Amino acid sequence: MILIAYMSTPFTSYIIGALSFTFSIHLTALTFILQNDAKVDASKKERYQNRKLTEEDALSLLALLNQTMHEQQLYLNPNLSLALLAKKVGNLQTTVSQVLNEHLKKSFNLYINEFRIQHAKDLLINESHLNMELVAERSGFNSSSTFFAAFKKITGQTPASYRAALASEPSSASPTDLPSAPPQNHQVSSLP
Repeated sequence: MILIAYMSTPFTSYIIGALSFTFSIHLTALTFILQNDAKVDASKKERYQNRKLTEEDALSLLALLNQTMHEQQLYLNPNLSLALLAKKVGNLQTTVSQVLNEHLKKSFNLYINEFRIQHAKDLLINESHLNMELVAERSGFNSSSTFFAAFKKITGQTPASYRAALASEPSSASPTDLPSAPPQNHQVSSLP
């Protein structure tokens, strides 16, 4: 294609040659990008093809994960990683990640942040004298900005508006009656 553009230059103006050269470069780049996108889509579909878990194994691992998270409160560790959680439950990182992704449809970070946000909501209810930075720190977040973003994503409101809603509610209302309270337990969806 480039050779054709070069060879046809004496018969046309130099601008047409430059335009045809540019067109051929863009066409080549676009073809390359589209081929790579197709390869990426195919690799996503085959993500866990070699690591099939039985339904029973996946459910028992989920129960163990939830039990470990509730009993040991690992989510309060700001340096908690997938590797550390997998080590605590005695499984491979890939297996833990696969169970979270396939059965809960959640990433590791979302799974952990849901526990942290629930703890933060409890702190906002029970220890109203704490400022937001202390609530974030005591809930296991490394930074206030991460805390604010996760709180908003999970509850649909900011921590300050959640606290304000608590203040405006009658004292007889329970914390679970407040808006956007996520369920305490992580429910497992059974796949067909």
